[in-house]
Amino acid sequence: HEYQAKQLFSSYGINVLKGDIAFNVDDAVKIAEGIDSKKWVVKAQIHSGGRGKAGGVKLCNSPEDAKTFAKGILGKKIVTDQTDSEGVIVEKLLVTELTNIKKELYLSIIIDPDLEGPSLIISSEGGTDIEKIAEKNPEKIKKINFDPIIGLKPYQIRQIASELDIPKSSTVSFYNLLNNLQTAFSEIDSTLIEINPLVIDDNDNLIPLDCKINIDD
Repeated sequence: HEYQAKQLFSSYGINVLKGDIAFNVDDAVKIAEGIDSKKWVVKAQIHSGGRGKAGGVKLCNSPEDAKTFAKGILGKKIVTDQTDSEGVIVEKLLVTELTNIKKELYLSIIIDPDLEGPSLIISSEGGTDIEKIAEKNPEKIKKINFDPIIGLKPYQIRQIASELDIPKSSTVSFYNLLNNLQTAFSEIDSTLIEINPLVIDDNDNLIPLDCKINIDD
């Protein structure tokens, strides 16, 4: 689940938004009240992408909004483009603070079956429609293969930062993010780590807004 992926990120020194998991309506309200923010995001935790388009993500202006949304979705099924027609029951919600978004990026590490090694995939256009970008504008998606022991080399990271137009003030943070992701990918036996979107906020902070991790069982 997204919240578990973010817990793993935190354990590897990757900054994520303040938030917690809610299993009932009261939890959702308490978590929202405990986060110093003017707005909150409440997200259904299911094994599927496309939650936003299916009504599984809600921007809340008050803890009362979070309560109303939680009441309406917990225990109910939602159907996304990635579920079958039966949908999936929502049993828990992630409640987080809201951040300003200046830019959305896409970043993932996968195992390339042809090379039998890891590849970094990036795009300067992240967000919910990354699949459409892959179809219509494949040139906007770049793939960088790297050695699983050595990792990405400094010159590769500089090239990637340039491709993504990372602000100069965020270069060190971006370098640390990639190195921490590579370490996590290797140590947890991951086959996929995906951040979509990786956002740059008004203060040029890099924040994984949504993320997914697959682990080789």
